[in-house]
Amino acid sequence: MSTDTRMARTRLTRKELAAELTARGYPIAADTLAQHASRGTGPGFVIFGRTALYDLDRALAWAEARERRPRSAARAAAGAAA
Repeated sequence: MSTDTRMARTRLTRKELAAELTARGYPIAADTLAQHASRGTGPGFVIFGRTALYDLDRALAWAEARERRPRSAARAAAGAAA
């Protein structure tokens, strides 16, 4: 069998992805991922039969891109720089 990179990817169901992201510090419910999927704002996925499958690396990149600083921390950093 080929070691094609597409075959080496970890694909997770929506429920599995929600549990994995939560375990890695990005708390999210499977229902929230479903809402993001319907709006086109969530991590990319493919459909296999009737099941949405997510690439773990892409989903982690999506979660990391959504990180932001709390406003109070941003203000404190700005005040310290002044």
